[in-house]
Amino acid sequence: MEHRESEAITIDLKRMLFVLWQRIWLIGLVGVICASAAFCYAWFCITPAYSASTQLYVNNNYVGSPGFSSSQISAAQSLADTYMVIMVSRNVLDDVAAKTGLSYNYSQLRSMISAASINDTEVFEVRVTCTNYQHAAIIANAIAEVLPDKIAAVVEGSSVRLVDKAVENPNPVGPNHKRYLMIGFAVG
Repeated sequence: MEHRESEAITIDLKRMLFVLWQRIWLIGLVGVICASAAFCYAWFCITPAYSASTQLYVNNNYVGSPGFSSSQISAAQSLADTYMVIMVSRNVLDDVAAKTGLSYNYSQLRSMISAASINDTEVFEVRVTCTNYQHAAIIANAIAEVLPDKIAAVVEGSSVRLVDKAVENPNPVGPNHKRYLMIGFAVG
């Protein structure tokens, strides 16, 4: 009985490769069908997403302190993270929604917005991703207008200044059709 178990576990690699080679056309056909299905899904079923971004500068210049010191620059870099948290607060986003006149609520706006410091500088980028490229730019620019006043009201002695306004970009950032095609082929 032990002899049978060891025979069942043994795999002849040459034989397996030979069988796969005989069915290569079927493997290729299934890969092409799955790739086509994934591509069609990405093309017809997923709504394209558009992105617009604006850049803001964190100014940490206290009244009466001339010039810039390394501690002020370091504090400004730290404040950028704080400002990003304030930016997605209900207080700020409700004002952004009112300013844009678009029909987005707080939670919808919150899911569209991301922010990150640029190369560990005092500048941070606010990126809005939306299914309408015009709305993405409008929302990003509204954030750039509303945020400085809101931050000035919360954080004493600091401010935010606009570096670069958002512009409309009619080229979608997603879905990545090539990626869906390759994943479909690999799965197939």
